[in-house]
Amino acid sequence: MKMKKQKILICMLALVLMLANAFVGLAQSIEGTWIYENEQAGRSFSIKIWLEGDTLYGSHSAAARQGARIDSSEGEISLKGVRQKNAREGSEYYLVKWQSSYSDASGDAWIIFRDGTARWQIDDTFQEGEHYFPQEALLQRQE
Repeated sequence: MKMKKQKILICMLALVLMLANAFVGLAQSIEGTWIYENEQAGRSFSIKIWLEGDTLYGSHSAAARQGARIDSSEGEISLKGVRQKNAREGSEYYLVKWQSSYSDASGDAWIIFRDGTARWQIDDTFQEGEHYFPQEALLQRQE
C-alpha cells in the first residue's frame, strides 16, 4: 500500500512539473522577432520582443515609401509595457508605450498574441510627430 501511494505521489509531482513547464513555455513563446510586410504599400514593420517577468520590452524598425523613410530604434528599447487581462473577453494582451526614433512621436499600442500572430494596434498618440509605426498590423513570427 505504501508503495502505491509513493507511485501516485511521484506521478502527481511529475504532472505538476510538466504543467508548470508548459506555462513557462507559453510565457516565453512571444519572445523573438515579429514581422509585417505590405509590398503593395511599400511598408514594413518589425519588432523584437523580450520579457522580464510580466514586463515586455522591445525595439522596432519601420519602413515606408519602399524604404525611403525609416524609423528604427536600432536595437534600443522603444517599446515597454505590461501584460493586461480583459476579463470580459478572457483574452490577454500587452499595453505598450512606443517611442518613434524618427521624431518625438510617442503613444500607446496594444499587442495581442493569438494563434501564432501578433496583432499591433495604436490606441493613442501622446506626442504628435512624423513616425512610421503602422496604425494596425498583423505580424508573423520570424523563423
